[in-house]
Amino acid sequence: MKLSIIKFGCSFLVILLLGGCKKDPDVTITDTQIGESKITFFVDLALNGNEYMGIVKGQAFTDPGAKATENGQAVDVKVSGTVNTNVSGIYKLTYTAVNKDGFAKSVNRYVGVLPEAPDPAVDLSGNYVSSTSPAATITKISNGLFYTSNCWGGGSVVVIGALFFCTDGTTLHLPLQDLGGQRVVASDPGVYAGGKITWTITRLDYPGTLTLEKVWTKVP
Repeated sequence: MKLSIIKFGCSFLVILLLGGCKKDPDVTITDTQIGESKITFFVDLALNGNEYMGIVKGQAFTDPGAKATENGQAVDVKVSGTVNTNVSGIYKLTYTAVNKDGFAKSVNRYVGVLPEAPDPAVDLSGNYVSSTSPAATITKISNGLFYTSNCWGGGSVVVIGALFFCTDGTTLHLPLQDLGGQRVVASDPGVYAGGKITWTITRLDYPGTLTLEKVWTKVP
């Protein structure tokens, strides 16, 4: 992707009298310059692998990394953040690349470290409703790791996406995370039973924090 700003020679008086602007006949045009203006090519940055990944506590984690190019040429990518494979939770890795003119671009990856080995047969995927809230869609990312498009609900119009663990088909863990600007956590395990999710969510981004029980029912 490139951005260019073109400067033309133009008389202000002529603009006022004739409503026109004459292009400088000697404008230089190259792959990196148009007239007096420089062309900058923004970085194309993409993750290797998936945005969300799950591993079991104690297992090794291999970062797939990310790749970046500027005008077709490879650019170095720096990563910030770590994954502690000995502590269950949600970890964020941020990959950043900068073009030669100093313009940066970043992408994130979220890694869920599950508390124990999951039952591969567990699948909570589907559509859920909660009072008058927007519907939520739960997607199975990998065994034991799920993503919900909205964990909040309960009549609120606020939509908060979140990752959570369910390794046994019943117990739900929603670790502290910030996927879209709202920091949420369920300090106590939630429950999945009879097609219904019940959990108590705390919004840490809310002034003074806000903790409410939320109930989501799977749509048949």
